[in-house]
This record gives sequence, structure tokens and C-alpha cells, in this order.
Amino acid sequence: MSAIAQTQQAISRAVAQFATQGLFPACDMASRLSCRRRLHFAACLDAAG
Repeated sequence: MSAIAQTQQAISRAVAQFATQGLFPACDMASRLSCRRRLHFAACLDAAG
């Protein structure tokens, strides 16, 4: 499994957890920005091999 796929799974789990706990609206913007950074980092790692 690639780093990107692992990251996407982790994000999906975190989003589901936030949603079930009712924290999603408060975390939405911050988590989106954080996810974008993490995905970019994972993509760089994946490209680097």
C-alpha cells in the first residue's frame, strides 16, 4: 500500500471519528488544511521512493 493510500485511510478514520463525536464542524477547516499538508507530504515521500 502506498503512503498516499495509508494517509487517505487515516484521514477517513479521523473524519468519521470527528463526525460521530459531533466535533466535525469545529474541526472542519483546520482538518482540511492539515489533511492537504499531509497529503502533499505523503505524495512527496511517495515520489521520492
